[in-house]
Amino acid sequence: IKSRFYNTSDRPKSSLPLDDVNVAEGCGELDVDVDIEPKRKKRTWKHGISSVMPRWTPLFGSLLEDILLREADQASLGLILHLGHHGMPCDEIATDRAPSTLIITHTNGIHESKVHWCACKGCPSRVSQLVRAGLFPATPENPESAFTIKLLEEFHLHTLTSKKSAYDFFKALYRLTNNAFPDDVPERYREFNIAVRIWRHLTMVKRSGQAHGIDTLVPHRQPGSLVVMCPTCPEPEFNMSPGWKHTPTSMSYIHQIQLGADGNFRLQKKTKRDDPNDRSLAPGRSYFADENTFKLFLAKYQEEEAPETCSGFRAGNMQRATKFKNCDVTGVVAVMCIRHGIFRRGAMVDLQKGERFCHVDFALAAALRGCDQLQDLKFTYDVGCQYTIHLKKRWMERFPEQYESMRQLNVLLLIKYALNFMKGAGLSHGETVEHPWAENNQAGPMTREMNPGTRHDTLDDLHGFWNWQKVQGISKFLFRKSNEALKARALTADLFEALSQAAGEKLVVSWEGMDTEPRMINGKLESVYRLTELVVPSVGAVFQQLRKIEITAPLDIAPVPGTLPSGSALFLKQGLELEARIFYLKKAAAHVASSGELASPSDVRDLAAKRRSLRGDLEVWRKRQALLLPELVKSVSEELIDEDDEEYGLPETEILLLPSDTPARDRSPLLWLMAKDEIKLREGRAYDLLGRVRIGIMHKSAFVQFKRAEARGQGANTRAQAVVDKASANVKDIARLYNINQQRMLDLGMNRNSPLQYINIEKDLWMKDIRPATTLVQRVKWFRARADKERSEEEVNILHEEFQRTMRSFSRMSEHWKTLGQDTKHSAGKRAYALGRSWMYCCMKDEAKNLFASLDWSV
Repeated sequence: IKSRFYNTSDRPKSSLPLDDVNVAEGCGELDVDVDIEPKRKKRTWKHGISSVMPRWTPLFGSLLEDILLREADQASLGLILHLGHHGMPCDEIATDRAPSTLIITHTNGIHESKVHWCACKGCPSRVSQLVRAGLFPATPENPESAFTIKLLEEFHLHTLTSKKSAYDFFKALYRLTNNAFPDDVPERYREFNIAVRIWRHLTMVKRSGQAHGIDTLVPHRQPGSLVVMCPTCPEPEFNMSPGWKHTPTSMSYIHQIQLGADGNFRLQKKTKRDDPNDRSLAPGRSYFADENTFKLFLAKYQEEEAPETCSGFRAGNMQRATKFKNCDVTGVVAVMCIRHGIFRRGAMVDLQKGERFCHVDFALAAALRGCDQLQDLKFTYDVGCQYTIHLKKRWMERFPEQYESMRQLNVLLLIKYALNFMKGAGLSHGETVEHPWAENNQAGPMTREMNPGTRHDTLDDLHGFWNWQKVQGISKFLFRKSNEALKARALTADLFEALSQAAGEKLVVSWEGMDTEPRMINGKLESVYRLTELVVPSVGAVFQQLRKIEITAPLDIAPVPGTLPSGSALFLKQGLELEARIFYLKKAAAHVASSGELASPSDVRDLAAKRRSLRGDLEVWRKRQALLLPELVKSVSEELIDEDDEEYGLPETEILLLPSDTPARDRSPLLWLMAKDEIKLREGRAYDLLGRVRIGIMHKSAFVQFKRAEARGQGANTRAQAVVDKASANVKDIARLYNINQQRMLDLGMNRNSPLQYINIEKDLWMKDIRPATTLVQRVKWFRARADKERSEEEVNILHEEFQRTMRSFSRMSEHWKTLGQDTKHSAGKRAYALGRSWMYCCMKDEAKNLFASLDWSV
């Protein structure tokens, strides 16, 4: 940090000529064209490794001697480390006094060293002497082992980024010390675990400002907090605009906080003999709730069962009962902000008997602390339909002190419709709570073996690192999201305007008077955003019917002959979804290939990302396929491998091996049963695609009419024509996908006289007059288009305010750290660190300010 405070003119300059510096770095002399800028140096094969090696070869002998000298132990060479006097001997030590032996572990191995402790009157403790020399003791009393600060910093960063365990890290250190006889190296693994745990805790205390007493500057926050706070979420008395409480009701959503809950069953803990005295070093001050408080709360609700009415949860509970049979902790549940993906203090708890509502209630109550002044709050949960039952009653019983504030906050649980149709939700999707699990699940194998306190401290550290990465990138994240929202606002406005003109003023006026709130009528959910049940099948309806058949069957017995195994319906449905993704991926690959060198970098990156995503989902699906159809996979997979094919290995070239991929003569009895279900799903899919084709034609016709009526001038006509062309290409793609599905149904034995027939891409995709087609389907599309337009406008407004809150947060944090850095009651080291943090937040504020100013919010 200090180097960044230097002015360019103040930085020390090398005394070596430029050519000597290049030679010292092994670069050699470089030819530079006169007409080219000095930074653009021309390299040729003449300046490669072959030109450098002759200079190194004569030095090989002396280099080897130096390397071998390093292999000798420091103590055997007579090196003595003097502590307390900057490396100089202490005058109070007798000349005949023998030095102490200290085992020092560094990044290059474990070494036996000799040390002399300072013996001056009033000298610092031995622990302080070691730390000031860059060494961390393994014990606070009479330390005989120490670890360099550099080692602890490197391991800490390694375990945060790659989830490397201390065991594996230390095994490498043993071999770095003595690769021939690693068992002869002094054993310091246990001491290392203790030092690392303390180092983690001290680092969190330092970075949170608790070591400096930052609580006095932020009295509105819970005292003693070690969490990395979200700079963008609304925090009264810290980052909100003056007078925010007087914001009009129609715009109050810009000050909302959006939370989400989710369970994770990978971060479990095994049943084993634990240290009964092992406790977290910061109970309740970080992301996990205080263990003692939570246990007392949980003891009151031991009889509460996990929700089982949802089919997916029922199957999940059966799997968890066997998979986590020997686990004290079967996973965790967390509540976090879903706008920015940042964990909240105390809003994570361990699970013992599945994901029960008492766990979620406790985590949500912790996440809501500090939100009592906010007027708008949204909360998502994948089983919200059940969670809301008796919610007020549970809250009154369990958290009476928060009940009134919860009612005043108007908590909205998203159970009746998607976020797309909820006013004030913006473009949030609610799945952000899933994102950190993929990263932190890598620590599962390491933390499941730990004692309870160590496990909590380790996971708290990992979650803090996740939060810090989010904070570091929040400005760029908001900038990217703002660009996307501004573009979406323009596109959705054009679509809604085109659909409104196509429908006509009379219909639009009648639709605008309709109630958009969903209602339960005769046990069925009715909404303007939802189509009522149609006489034709759909993929969703067929899948639910097949799924019900599977769920009613007992889960603990094997399928009887003549029936399909459980999971077949989901397997087939996912197969159809993968088929569609392969279709569109082939199109994207063909576009990039046809563009050649002219292909844009964004198209190339998007293609690579789609391939990675499809490859991962294919691998998961293949595992399910191997369980359901092992014989088919075994007999056919080898025949499909052709490594001489240039396209071998690309996910879009894979054959899915669905029943429709297998000739009728080669189908086993099981495949014939599965083929019957596949044709049912494909029939539903055919009607779904026909509906999309019909709506697509309506959209295209509406765009054409809009272009004729509104587009004036070359620029406007060009933009309008681009929208028309895109809509036309979209309709053709859907029609081609329908034809592929049609051919598969014929392969499965569909009657050729079926009402479902091929679409002629060139002749059938038109509509003479779209006005008579404005039926229920068109009305639903109009309402959805209006909702998309409103959500895009809301997203722009939300992001505008989030940028402002982020800049205020960074500015306040910079001011607070500067205040701490100027406080003379702190030591020089504390003041220097605080000023460095102040400068860091100042730079983060400037980054957010510059990105915010570069956006055209009026577009």
